[in-house]
Amino acid sequence: MKLTIVKKFGTLTPHSKEDLEILSKLSDAVYTVDIKNLDMRTLKQNNAIHLWCSQIANVLNANGLYMSGVFGNNIEWSMDLVKTQIVKATIKKVFNIDSTTKLKRKEIDEMIDYVTIAFASKGVEIPPFPNKEHWN
Repeated sequence: MKLTIVKKFGTLTPHSKEDLEILSKLSDAVYTVDIKNLDMRTLKQNNAIHLWCSQIANVLNANGLYMSGVFGNNIEWSMDLVKTQIVKATIKKVFNIDSTTKLKRKEIDEMIDYVTIAFASKGVEIPPFPNKEHWN
């Protein structure tokens, strides 16, 4: 079960109606939450990664820079393909991490730099990462 909560003024509240429904299904009891990564990113930062991947996909498709399929056919880029083939491949090679959820904030910044520099070296200008203020 996954529940997104908001901490504000020392109080935890459900993030959405769906999260409220999940919370209401829990029995009255004491629950222990184990947060394994105190340097984890926020929901806004996660959304920014997905938006950036979508923007990169749009740039690649608009410039006819498609993936090549097994039979030589062109495959248009999507947010998921950019995340899997570019972002996750980069973090695997650079940090030996398999999931973007395991990235620390500093590593996300480094990943952005690696991806941006790699595209620039091929003469492809990609959009800047959405709103870096989310990292502060």
